[in-house]
Amino acid sequence: MRVDQIWSYPVKSMVGGTVPSAELSMLGIVGDRRWAVRDLRRGGIRGAKQLGGLMTLVARDVAGGSGDVEVMFPDGRRLSTTASSDLDDALSTHLDHPVRLESLRPSDDLDHYRRGAPANDDMMVELRSIFGREESEPLPDFSVFPPEVMEFESPPGTYHDCWPLMIMSTSSLRAMQEALPDSVVDVRRFRPSMV
Repeated sequence: MRVDQIWSYPVKSMVGGTVPSAELSMLGIVGDRRWAVRDLRRGGIRGAKQLGGLMTLVARDVAGGSGDVEVMFPDGRRLSTTASSDLDDALSTHLDHPVRLESLRPSDDLDHYRRGAPANDDMMVELRSIFGREESEPLPDFSVFPPEVMEFESPPGTYHDCWPLMIMSTSSLRAMQEALPDSVVDVRRFRPSMV
């Protein structure tokens, strides 16, 4: 096996980028998804499934290994976590929703990771919205997910949706392109850790 690309996403659900090298731990790529957006209206960490505008923002590590990140907005503005009050206000305006960027907390800070109030009072409607399913389509088999996924936005101690590492093969990308010749199969859609 050969690794062609290593991807890092410093902020959950924002656009990331490739990096020349990375350190791996039991929690995936070190430094990956160490920031996330907290919904100040409903509570809980939110991703692009709830706040789609996150995917229009690009996050990059600030040079020097400080752990800070810079967020680039579609209009070209760049704000970093070193000026977080400006950044939080700009994020809230961009997303048209009150939010705050928060850094990763220890795994025993369970309240930090607990799910916020759903956007819809009907849980089935909420789940179908999250998974992009019509009423006639089945929902995923939740038994394959760790039980923490139902109580917490992410496994405590991480901002990953479920698993810390996603490896995508170039042969899988080629097979999808062959099966869908009229579509553009873009690796960025899958948010892999490694290709």
